[in-house]
Formats: sequence, structure tokens, C-alpha cells
Amino acid sequence: PPLAGQVDLGFIDGSHALPYVVHDTEKMAVLCSDRSIVMWHDYGGVGEFLPLAKYLEHLARKAPIYRIPGTTLAWAFGCDLKHALATR
Repeated sequence: PPLAGQVDLGFIDGSHALPYVVHDTEKMAVLCSDRSIVMWHDYGGVGEFLPLAKYLEHLARKAPIYRIPGTTLAWAFGCDLKHALATR
């Protein structure tokens, strides 16, 4: 992709359905720079957002993912995300 390795901030919130979050996360791992931050919305949710939380918790076994207290936001360094997805 033309922007591969050039995006410094990614915010994933377009759809809360798991297939979209997985797709957007994988796409962002390609686009993000080594110094980037990737953020997700609706992390830690219940009900329809529970699959998103489980997916991120699975990713967090390979790359640190941090939750922003008092919010439904989580974030990770792009370099860690790239590594986690490359070693699946």
C-alpha cells in the first residue's frame, strides 16, 4: 500500500463487529510507522463488544496493549502490533 510504514496514529472505530476490527487492526499493522500508536475504541465492553475485548486480550499475549483508565480506549505501540501479528 502507498502509506505502508508511514502512519503515526491509527484509531480503530469504524465498526464494532469483530471481523471489521480484525481487518482494520491487520491493515493498520502494515500502515503504521515504527513510532506509531494504534488505538481501539470500545475495549473492555460487554455484550456486543465482548468479542473485541477478547481479540485484543489475545493480541496482548504477544504485544502490550494498554487500557486508558476510565474510558473504553486501549492503545499499543505500532512496532509491537506489527511484531504480534507477524508471529501469529
